[in-house]
Amino acid sequence: MAKKRLLFFFDIDGTIQAEEDGSVPVSAIESIRALREKGHMTFINTGRTAMNVDGKIRSIGFDGYVFGCGTEVILGSKKILRKKTDPELCRVLASAVRVCNASPLYERSDAMFIDKDIRILPKMQEMLDIYAKKGTHIQNINDTDSFSFDKFVIWYDEKTDLNRFRRMIEGIFTYIDRGYGFAEMVPVGCSKAMGMKRILTETGADAADTVAFGDSLNDAEMLRFAGKGIAMGGAEQLYPYADYVTRELKNNGIAFALKQNGWI
Repeated sequence: MAKKRLLFFFDIDGTIQAEEDGSVPVSAIESIRALREKGHMTFINTGRTAMNVDGKIRSIGFDGYVFGCGTEVILGSKKILRKKTDPELCRVLASAVRVCNASPLYERSDAMFIDKDIRILPKMQEMLDIYAKKGTHIQNINDTDSFSFDKFVIWYDEKTDLNRFRRMIEGIFTYIDRGYGFAEMVPVGCSKAMGMKRILTETGADAADTVAFGDSLNDAEMLRFAGKGIAMGGAEQLYPYADYVTRELKNNGIAFALKQNGWI
């Protein structure tokens, strides 16, 4: 009897790609390609929007993408979902971020924006320096009339009125605290798990036929939804949501889990 086709969903940062230097283990590339050779389907499921997923990741070979925590879903060459936020609402939310004294990065499928009228916290500056080295163009929200975003992130500290901020976005955006003074905001109704559901609807597969790999709290719902949720080694905050904990990324965690479970 032929083995059932499974659908594998992979986060990027800390799962496939090291956050420190952007490296991708050869073992991860080879094992993901081996899955497709065996007839399984593979997908990226990331908080990054489409413009921020570069050729190095895409060249591994995937059957589709869940971008921006479920704000955009691609299957093959077909776009099956794109969640847009009204530009006027985006301006209102940007004002809320200013009032609450956080450092934002606004993300859209085709653009990213910062607000140069407010402070940039050190961890945000580290991220901007990485983007600068990659040549990523980031616009200032006050230099364009086309400002809008699909999702956004903030860096915060003791000077940020986080409680007020959360009240101001309640019912509009879901707040996901990533820890270490960093949080991610996604439109209510969007998530990595919802992106998976759209893929399943299109392919006719069941949730039981899915496997998800992740390393941070924005992967929690994805791991809970999947038939088998796998946390990367070292991602202790995600362990309670996982069915299986593999080795760390740098210790060939992707390949180890796939081989141990008999998938490749």
